Amino acid sequence: IANPDRGDVAITINGYPYTINMYSPDSYVLKSRTFLVINTGLAAHRTAVINVSSLNQSAVDIAYIDGGYSGGAFFSQNGVGRSNLTWKFIGDNSFYSAAQSAISEWHSYTNLNLVEVSATSNADITIHAANNFNYTQSGILGFARICTDLQCYGENDTAFIDDGKYVSCAVEIHTNNFTSSMSKKHTILHELGHCFSLNHRRDFEDPTRGVMVPNPNGVEQLNQRDIGLINTRYP
Repeated sequence: IANPDRGDVAITINGYPYTINMYSPDSYVLKSRTFLVINTGLAAHRTAVINVSSLNQSAVDIAYIDGGYSGGAFFSQNGVGRSNLTWKFIGDNSFYSAAQSAISEWHSYTNLNLVEVSATSNADITIHAANNFNYTQSGILGFARICTDLQCYGENDTAFIDDGKYVSCAVEIHTNNFTSSMSKKHTILHELGHCFSLNHRRDFEDPTRGVMVPNPNGVEQLNQRDIGLINTRYP
């Protein structure tokens, strides 16, 4: 049994809906049924969920789930992803073109329809580039601070958000921590991914180095993994 990637995933087994909390240990008891989560090794982010209660039966319940999300919450309406979102840039204008390019990447290659607005109060997502953010860790390039309809979260690179639905996301870009070799676009792409409920991925999980692999010199284009996760959640 291997620890699966972090994330909260909704699955259906034999017609019954379940939510697998990927932060939990590898054995789950859900509605009096016990599940084991194992890494199948078939592909990145493919995990098998086996219903242990049926192991002595002729058929074993197996469902393949995806651990690429940072929880069960996201921008939604009536349980369906809300793909029409607004955004606003504020702060250091030397980062504006990178923000535009990052937004364009998500807008052009996924189901998301991202519209720039003139008023911050009308924006679902704000991108704020400044040098006065106070983080608990040094050297941080950015964070995505997410609010749901239940509460707001802090430094969300490590947050697991399962309850409620997203109502806003503030991308903070700490301008003073950038050097000339660091990619502004990658950092904003990455933080926007958190806004859309994507979780961090590691190199060995994503050999094509998608934007959710933390790296200040990382890629500046979405890969099929990024696109697939977004389009699944935002149809």
